[in-house]
Amino acid sequence: MAHSADHPRTTRVYHWINLVSMAVLILTGFYIHRPFAPGYMFEARLLHFIFMYVLFFNLLGRIIYAFLGRYADAGQFSFGIKDIKALWEVVKYYAFIGPHPQKSGKYNALQKLSYLGIVVIILFQAVTGFALYRPELFSSVVTTLGGLHALRMTHYLVMWIIIAFTIIHVYMASTETPEQVKLMLFGIEEGKEHAGQEKVAGISSGHR
Repeated sequence: MAHSADHPRTTRVYHWINLVSMAVLILTGFYIHRPFAPGYMFEARLLHFIFMYVLFFNLLGRIIYAFLGRYADAGQFSFGIKDIKALWEVVKYYAFIGPHPQKSGKYNALQKLSYLGIVVIILFQAVTGFALYRPELFSSVVTTLGGLHALRMTHYLVMWIIIAFTIIHVYMASTETPEQVKLMLFGIEEGKEHAGQEKVAGISSGHR
């Protein structure tokens, strides 16, 4: 059963800002890479830069909150030896070729790995984005990745990794804990939802 303590309002706000920011960055990124309608490049670049900063600082805020916030939850993402051993069993479960694995906390091994991985990916994407924006200040990044063209293509390919993560994330969350999806996105607690439905049903039956 999902309770508000599982996903407090603050973490839900961080999640929504991430979701909106990534959606805007993906859409504008597609346009910047290959404009599908002429005349909007300035607006697309401006939105891309704005939401790049929004995503970066929101992620930074979420990391700080995970360690120092009222509902600090950094420990729930800790990936250890038990998770490494359980990882293949979790993969088999999601691929419909194995039983439901034992959970070692709020998140299973694959969820922990993907959440930690997306933090690294977004930070990497931020660095390559800043390097594209100001290559003279990030010349070492440009050189390391093989020049501006290679840097641009790397940035574009990482965007596809983020899209793939989003699809997998939605699938895993919906498969494993659909009630948590309601709570995270809409703040709906399963127990309260059922209580509300029973109350409405009781009122309706009372009028008969």
